[in-house]
Amino acid sequence: MFQWVKVAALVMCLPLCVTSCTDSEEDEGQIEYLDPPQVESIEPCNSVTAFVSDMSSEKYSRVVDAMFPKRVTLEEAEIAVVTSAEIGSFDGKLFSVYERGGTIVVVKPDGRHYEEFADFYGLEKKMSEINFGEILAFAFNKDHRYYTLYDDTDEETHDEQHYIQKLNRLSEWLTELYQPAYTRSTFAANAAQTRSSDNPDFDMEYPDEKACFNIPVQLHYTIMKQASSDPDKHEKDGSIDVDLSVWYAYGNSGNKPKDQGDYYFAKCKVTAHNDDVWNPYRHRHCGVFSYIVGYFMREMQVSYKLENHHQGNVSFQEFISDPKPMTSVGEASYSHSEGWTLGGGLTLSGGFDQTNGGHAEASASFSFSHSWSNSSDKTLKDLTTENNSKDGQVKMRYIFNNLNKMGQKNFTDYGFSETNYTSVSRSNAELTSSCAWRVPIGTWGVEDNNNKTRFKIHLCIHPIYGTDHWEGGLGKKFHHDSWTNQRTYNNTGDSEFDFYLSAPNRTPYGILAVKNGYSTNESVVMTDVKVWPEGADPSKDTPIGSTTSSYNSEQVVKFTLNAGKKYTIRYNLYDTSYNPQKFKGLYEVTGIEIHTGNDEASATTEVSTVKGKKIE
Repeated sequence: MFQWVKVAALVMCLPLCVTSCTDSEEDEGQIEYLDPPQVESIEPCNSVTAFVSDMSSEKYSRVVDAMFPKRVTLEEAEIAVVTSAEIGSFDGKLFSVYERGGTIVVVKPDGRHYEEFADFYGLEKKMSEINFGEILAFAFNKDHRYYTLYDDTDEETHDEQHYIQKLNRLSEWLTELYQPAYTRSTFAANAAQTRSSDNPDFDMEYPDEKACFNIPVQLHYTIMKQASSDPDKHEKDGSIDVDLSVWYAYGNSGNKPKDQGDYYFAKCKVTAHNDDVWNPYRHRHCGVFSYIVGYFMREMQVSYKLENHHQGNVSFQEFISDPKPMTSVGEASYSHSEGWTLGGGLTLSGGFDQTNGGHAEASASFSFSHSWSNSSDKTLKDLTTENNSKDGQVKMRYIFNNLNKMGQKNFTDYGFSETNYTSVSRSNAELTSSCAWRVPIGTWGVEDNNNKTRFKIHLCIHPIYGTDHWEGGLGKKFHHDSWTNQRTYNNTGDSEFDFYLSAPNRTPYGILAVKNGYSTNESVVMTDVKVWPEGADPSKDTPIGSTTSSYNSEQVVKFTLNAGKKYTIRYNLYDTSYNPQKFKGLYEVTGIEIHTGNDEASATTEVSTVKGKKIE
């Protein structure tokens, strides 16, 4: 009996020994990572030339230098990298980079300096409304590409590896931006170009407005505290990229009611860099191991909606069709293709490089049939997609399946099997969605010729990560926990952002069709057709539209012009018959009023050369 009591007492003491080790005890083991710790190297932007200002006093200086191996002067640069204080100190040279289509990268931006820059050069100030105090770098160019690289505010803990990890995201974005495949729009908002075709698919031909946000992820959680022993604490930093692309169209009041209003087409891609936070380890407590498996992604919630620029939710917005992808469970993959073809007279030129009080005098982007399409091929293995969208708000929930919660039998003194955690949960996960909204005419200032009313897209990103933890020793326990990002924005529990859209070009347009009205037996050729707005002096002022092509009998050249305004045209005629002097000369037609409509016939004003007055 005495021996039994001694043995029982000894057994009861064992858990106390296991959980009472301290840092000073020799047996307190170091963390042993089951995967090698990740060490990143900088990804240079080899495809572009850059000017980089002196940042030698900053921790990130060597990383920034390594990003841009092709260094040139500011006058030659495709990218200009400057500090916030320098943004207005280059005597207009910085603006020259912007004007020729280059990208300006401001490191540690300050809202005041950016606003001064925007005011001085008359730039769009919409991005100045974000909180610059949380940003490591902000990039922008005149093609309406924006990149916002958020960072932790605790700079004291940042080392070079931290800045490599962060700035590599910016390097990837810049490299993609300057790929040869990226070209500016062929549509011009400041010239009355001749019309060559209708029904453009502006996903391919028409420029989008693109905002990218890189959100830092902080996962610094005490997984388990065992008495006076060191806690099992997993500290990993990562990031999530949010890429939002938006296209515009406007249906003017000359259309049928169902075709009138603003159209906004959006694609959203969320990339969770789960490989940044995946790093299992084991920790010895007085000779007994605890196993920590994490972090892996358990769930991602993505929502976004269209809001009024100043006054919040736009309750009258409507989806053209249900957002995609639709709910899918248990599928290995999906390929969804969606598209809309809009009718009526549509202005597609958006808010780019608009002149003359907020809109262009003439535009090449007026169409009567407009296509927008979105297709994606994605692997859905181990992923469930829930589409909970309603009332004009896109709400997508992505659930990571088959995580195979690790039980005691999966852990041994030799580690664990990584295959119990699906690849998508511990590596880059790319989650996509798309939608199209319409805001009818007559709401919140959406009306003809109002090019000031603007909207914004409000995004909310809510990631949920998981850890598995197994305590060794006599009292073996298994835990399967959930954690969220410890960094928040806009004073909410989630990462929320506003992207302020440009005002669409809501100017109604019509078509001027100039026809060579002479019969075929008169052998008259029309050439050098030019257009001026009423009040201009054709002998001095530059035409807003012109063509040097030749047009034979019954042939027509078309221009897109502002509806409700009057124009003057001039053209040359010459005779190819035996009497070349009969029609030769410069002709003019004045007071041509342009109207719009919901199809090409009703929106076309035709002028025949036979009505012209010879002026030379």
